[in-house]
Amino acid sequence: MIDTIIKKELKQFYRTPLAYILFALFILATGWMFFNFLVTYVQSTSHIPVHKRTILDFHTTVIFKLFGNINLLFLFITPLITMKAISFEKENNTLELYFRSTVNESSLVISKFLSSSIICLSLLCSTFFVAIVLRIIGIEDLTFYFSSFLAMSLNILCYVAIGIFCSVFSSTQITSGVFTFVGILSFWLLSWGLNISTNYFLMKNIEYLSLMTHFEKVLHGVFSLSDLIYYLSFIFVFIYISIKVIESRKWRAI
Repeated sequence: MIDTIIKKELKQFYRTPLAYILFALFILATGWMFFNFLVTYVQSTSHIPVHKRTILDFHTTVIFKLFGNINLLFLFITPLITMKAISFEKENNTLELYFRSTVNESSLVISKFLSSSIICLSLLCSTFFVAIVLRIIGIEDLTFYFSSFLAMSLNILCYVAIGIFCSVFSSTQITSGVFTFVGILSFWLLSWGLNISTNYFLMKNIEYLSLMTHFEKVLHGVFSLSDLIYYLSFIFVFIYISIKVIESRKWRAI
């Protein structure tokens, strides 16, 4: 049943004008940013001898900044994608129809998570034009592009998990979207609070909980087991709680 729900969700999304408007705006925005960062790099290094320029300088100026801004875009895009996940079913009183069939709570939440993730990741895949342009202009080492792509993909999965979680708790799509935006932003802002205390243990825990800490590490090609555990645990916790919240309706009905 999971694949059936995913297909239904994807068909519903790609049959709406929002899908094509979103893709067009995203590609336009990333293309414009990439062009501007590229021009900035050329202008800033034009006075530096060729033999003193490094590939790391290029990736720092262009690729890292590009994906940092793409990360910002998904702060706004993810709530748009996920706000319909469960709250839409509540608004239209169709949630119970799923459970009267062979669909259980786990299948529904996982299906909604996977379909929203596919939509968001398909948007991100449109940045492959960057890799093509890099090869055309003679950049052969695309390691940092792919590490940046991986970092953004992992962040997106976490954003979607937050979105599903907020949609479960919300009775309207607008509320779900706002809560998702605030939820994602909260995990961003954790990294800003690293100087609020001199307690080393507390600061290390705050640092570990921050999405931006792990994003920056993977972005720069440093991907450890600790980061993998963080991302998997993050997604699991939000999806698990979402499932349990929907299951609790049975207790409320008794």
